[in-house]
Amino acid sequence: MSRIDNDGGIYYFLGNITSHVLHALPLYQELGGTFVVLSKKAKREVETYGVPVISVDNKLYRWIRFGKKIKPVSHYTKIDSSLKKTVEYLESHARVVIFYELYDFDKSVRLNQPKTVFLTHGNMLKDYMSQNGRLETIKQYDYMSALGPYLKRQFIDSGISNKKLVDLGIARTDEVVKHQGKVVAPQALIKETGINPHKKIVAYLPTFWGASSIYTTGLEIVKNIPDDYTLLFRPHPQTPAKLLREYLRIIEQKDNVVYAPEGRYENLGLIDIFNASSAIIGDVSSVMLEAILTRKPLLFAYDTGSNKQSDSDYVSIKEVVEKSERIDMDTVADLPDILRHSVKNGVDQRLWTQVIDRNFYHADGTSVDAIKKFVQSLL
Repeated sequence: MSRIDNDGGIYYFLGNITSHVLHALPLYQELGGTFVVLSKKAKREVETYGVPVISVDNKLYRWIRFGKKIKPVSHYTKIDSSLKKTVEYLESHARVVIFYELYDFDKSVRLNQPKTVFLTHGNMLKDYMSQNGRLETIKQYDYMSALGPYLKRQFIDSGISNKKLVDLGIARTDEVVKHQGKVVAPQALIKETGINPHKKIVAYLPTFWGASSIYTTGLEIVKNIPDDYTLLFRPHPQTPAKLLREYLRIIEQKDNVVYAPEGRYENLGLIDIFNASSAIIGDVSSVMLEAILTRKPLLFAYDTGSNKQSDSDYVSIKEVVEKSERIDMDTVADLPDILRHSVKNGVDQRLWTQVIDRNFYHADGTSVDAIKKFVQSLL
């Protein structure tokens, strides 16, 4: 396979997690480059974004053991000899390879020639990097985005070299901050979804992996959304179809709930949802952390049992959480009153600024420029 013309030696490694293309697009638009996936299916999905993409290997899934069962998993994050051709291609063609998920390279197939940069697919609330040997995996990469002062300190205290961490932030946040505090619902969005333009919009953006409100409380949120609001429900892209079918059965009975997974509506990506919403409901997710940048009211939803997030998950943004409304199975029936109260009161701008400064580098809309300059310095 020949090298794509004018890619500058810059490659964005997505594997089979094609939803991460959204995190790479702002940087691609500035730097160009080529996207790398691991299957023909993933290649077709990424091509819909109008970007150059290659698939050297066609490895749609690998078999992973879950207890006593072995299941095929497409979103695997281990790179071993089965992907040797992909690694060899990058070794001979790439100058910089950018990753949005933490891939663990087997010693036999590590990248040596190109510089490797782990930007991650979002700033994080969960105690993600300290689990399952991920801190050791980070050490395989030449550089990593430090995301913000709080996490940078955590990484350094955990043994990650300060020389590996770069104060870059998250590219997508540049778009998030453009309309801070403003409700902007384009006519194209209203026309495409058929929503009532006279109703306020609230977004429900639950995570899936680990603790999440989506299992129980989320279903009640959809049921209890008041008639004078429109709810935009955007689930995590890896939410199981079986669980989503439960939501769809409820949504079929509601004329003010829009099921809006990524890609369903042309004018309804995450940034559009942020812009159009008067308030945002979510849980322990990087999306909810980015939602703080909108400077709009937030409502934190809690599930039950093992799916309930811990207060420790919110330690970096505890002031915002404490100042925001809480929704759980005991209070979700009161969602109409909770929502109206939250929208009416707005946010504490001083406190929001304090939390943003702690968690984000370049939260003033300059993250893409910072990442661009850093990548160019490696070429």
